[in-house]
Amino acid sequence: MPLIAMLLDRAARLCSEAPRRKASVRRAVFAWDGDLLHIVLTSGGDLLLANTYPARDAVTALYFLLSAVAACQVKLSDVEWHHYGNLAKELRDELGRQGKKIHQL
Repeated sequence: MPLIAMLLDRAARLCSEAPRRKASVRRAVFAWDGDLLHIVLTSGGDLLLANTYPARDAVTALYFLLSAVAACQVKLSDVEWHHYGNLAKELRDELGRQGKKIHQL
């Protein structure tokens, strides 16, 4: 199964498992392998974006993560981050500087 398809499945499960009061939570489910960034953005049960971007370093991966959120007109402070796989220290540190907690899938 392609990684983006697996992330779509994980995002759908997170949406279905969320309590009703959190139905409008915006989630970013992503994976970065050092070459490609795969990201799925949802709002409640609605898919906002699913895409893969070339990202060979943490700064580029962060750029695409933040740009994808902005393109969907979602406030960064409203996003719940979920990462699949091993997250490089550089990217974890960069998201940490943004004040974001990252949940491991």
